[in-house]
Amino acid sequence: MEAGYLGVGAMGQPMAHKLLDAGHVLTIYDINEAAMGPLLERQARRATGGTEVKLLFADDACDISDAISRKY
Repeated sequence: MEAGYLGVGAMGQPMAHKLLDAGHVLTIYDINEAAMGPLLERQARRATGGTEVKLLFADDACDISDAISRKY
């Protein structure tokens, strides 16, 4: 399965690691660049736009709005 995952901070990162552990192809994005590092090291792909979102974890509405409306 291919999955896009927005929000790989404190809540999303452990779940994203589980998807990688299970062998899924994962494309990720987080407004905090450093949060993506461990997953990118595990061969997750950085979202560049047009990724179908399967899961979204964010602390507040502003993060969600920023992630959805961001131009790549």
